[in-house]
Amino acid sequence: MDDPVEDYFERLDAALTALQSRGPAPAGADPAAELEAAARSVVIPPAAPSLVAEAFAALLALEDGEPGARPVRLVAGQHELRLTEAVVEQLRQLVREELDRMRNRHV
Repeated sequence: MDDPVEDYFERLDAALTALQSRGPAPAGADPAAELEAAARSVVIPPAAPSLVAEAFAALLALEDGEPGARPVRLVAGQHELRLTEAVVEQLRQLVREELDRMRNRHV
């Protein structure tokens, strides 16, 4: 599979090489117009979809109340991340310990 970014840089390199090989611009030539025309001929590849960008757009649509907007569920690979009861209990214990530590510090 071809890499669109690599293709872009190859085309850009070819365009710059072609501009350099022509030598200095003839008298009366408009270098800015030539550069603008060359820039228009370069096609920038679209950015690859990003999970974070898609999730952010979905959250923004939901927040704005757009019709059809749905809550976002991020998953890792093929499996949804779930907290087991053991992890929840460990979190409860850590929170209790931290609250006790904070209470004892202010007494």
